[in-house]
Amino acid sequence: MCELLGISANHPLKKISLFKEFKKRGIINPDGWGIGFYKKRSFSLFKEEKNILESNAFEKFIIKMPPARLIIAHVRKSSVGDNTIENTHPFKKILNGKTFVFAHNGTLKSLEHFFPLKRFFPTGKTDSEYAFCYLLERLHEISLSNWKEEHFNFLAKIISQINKKGSFNMLLSEGRYLFSYFDKTGFNGLCYNLKTEEKTKKISIIASKRLTSEKWRSFKFGELIVFQKGEPIFSNKRSIKDIIKSSEFIYEKQILEFLNSFKKREIKIKDILEHLKLPKKITLESLHSLLCKGEIEQIDWTKRKWNNINSHYKIVKNDG
Repeated sequence: MCELLGISANHPLKKISLFKEFKKRGIINPDGWGIGFYKKRSFSLFKEEKNILESNAFEKFIIKMPPARLIIAHVRKSSVGDNTIENTHPFKKILNGKTFVFAHNGTLKSLEHFFPLKRFFPTGKTDSEYAFCYLLERLHEISLSNWKEEHFNFLAKIISQINKKGSFNMLLSEGRYLFSYFDKTGFNGLCYNLKTEEKTKKISIIASKRLTSEKWRSFKFGELIVFQKGEPIFSNKRSIKDIIKSSEFIYEKQILEFLNSFKKREIKIKDILEHLKLPKKITLESLHSLLCKGEIEQIDWTKRKWNNINSHYKIVKNDG
């Protein structure tokens, strides 16, 4: 299944506590882990093909890791490619003198047939690294010295084309921007948390599942959000104001009212769809938003994807 973690900040981050929570995701993602980060003008990448829960190196790494402003981390459950270091995320490659790093969650098919490569080629055998190479092929076509909104829209279009070949959540960066994309069908989940510390310190955190007890916010299906220096600066689906404000998705109240009134303690997604008779996509987006906020929880998260119609949910009872 794999899980992603991305962090963008306007100041160097030290002793990142989120790593300890992220490590727990190795329970269902046992096939490797990796962390790539940018510090000042350089980039570092560390990864292993072993389970993060069994890694002594991980604990040593997070203790010694220098302060960083931009981070991409990944825990892997393999679907394409053997469990080797070459197939372990994140991947890095150089384009126009800049180090790009990429991590993917999902499975893509027939990429070689639809997206031929000319300049960049994978060193491993994953669909993920192939998609990364194709993204760089297309980014080679535009100027990367001065990104503009038209370039962000160009990237969103290319990502959407790749997404048509399967499930595609991804994090991408070249050191300045953190490009974060949520699959068009909502595969596996992606949420974000915007934080301000000491009035001026901005931090944006992106993860497949929320990693703290705070109310996180949901990406829209098929949404690319670009973060810079700890703040969102672009979305192909909504305004920056809406990203920051995080207005309720349209059916959140109806879903909560239904769950509260239902006699059973747990309920399946298919029951919500059958009883409320609401459009499936928007219902799932609303459900995912409630999940990111922590207002509901999935009981069987180790066995089923969040949007499986047989997944069980319940209301989170807040103290007081």
